[in-house]
Amino acid sequence: PKSSELVSFNQMLTKCDTVSSVLELASKQPHMDTVNVVTAIHRSTKLALQTKRTKALTQDERFVSLVRQLHKMFDEDMQAWTLTRAVGNTSWALAKLQYKDTDNKISILDVLHHNFTLYAEKFKPEELMNTVWAFAELCREGKDSSTARAVAVARAAARCASAEVVSACTTQQQVYFCWALARLADINAVRNDPNVQKGFATYKALLVTGLTGHTESLTSKHLAMLSWAISHMQKFTSAADEVEKLLQGIGEDVLRRGTSSFLPGELASILGAFSKVQLKDSPFQNALKAHIMQDGCNQYTSQDLTTIICGFINLECTDEAFFIKMADIVQRRALDFNRLERQMLKRSFARVHGFKGRLGCLDA
Repeated sequence: PKSSELVSFNQMLTKCDTVSSVLELASKQPHMDTVNVVTAIHRSTKLALQTKRTKALTQDERFVSLVRQLHKMFDEDMQAWTLTRAVGNTSWALAKLQYKDTDNKISILDVLHHNFTLYAEKFKPEELMNTVWAFAELCREGKDSSTARAVAVARAAARCASAEVVSACTTQQQVYFCWALARLADINAVRNDPNVQKGFATYKALLVTGLTGHTESLTSKHLAMLSWAISHMQKFTSAADEVEKLLQGIGEDVLRRGTSSFLPGELASILGAFSKVQLKDSPFQNALKAHIMQDGCNQYTSQDLTTIICGFINLECTDEAFFIKMADIVQRRALDFNRLERQMLKRSFARVHGFKGRLGCLDA
């Protein structure tokens, strides 16, 4: 049983409203249990994110000390609910901080991923989702050790693929779960692992079924996230028409709210998904084209413009007036595009009749 003193202390930590107050309180407490240490790490991270001072937090010796304490605590016996909470919350926090641990011979990241792979079936759906997302973010550097972690986490998550896990998530959590799986599957070694493929295909089918017809309550950001994620989950086999039905529903949500209710990047993500699954001649596609023709595109980033232009070309749009407008924008903003975006645009415009060679500005 947890002592009332430690429970009370945990409540004090959650009420702190600055990073400094969390770390000061934790550093002066003579004894903390695992839940206290995890709460201090999690709370200080959330507050650092709000103030955009995450780098300062990772360099604060009081925070590093908390991570060391937690590292040692995993050598002790823990109740299952304590362990899963510790792994889920700490993984999320360290991923948000882009934490790189070189302090221990066996890093805290190794300890967290090892415990997840051993006990994944014990994790609550939200803890499972947070851990998958965290290691998708933490393992993108391409090192062999990071790739091995990513594959191990993906295999463990794949073991848990079931209707029970997915149905226990709210609609919003299902979106984040889909995003987490897609981000992890963006790593080649994960995507190509046979032990991962079956489980992730099961997740995909369950998420598509669970979300189709239930997207009207989602924010524009969530609709964009879901579109990107589910189109990237195409790597795992399931009925193509089911994915198309979900995306058509998202397109209808956009039309119902109006394209002006969405940020350029959100519209670009949704169109990119339509392009990836080759969902052509949709009402959404036509409405977006009309919206862009009326809009000066001043708020669109180079990435937004690249995604939209390449998306329409990939969907075999043949509207010459639209491409003339897009080419004019590209020429006016040529210096904004990075090398990869330039290559993508040149390749795409070469497929449009009459535009090959007309965008020499991208060669500069």
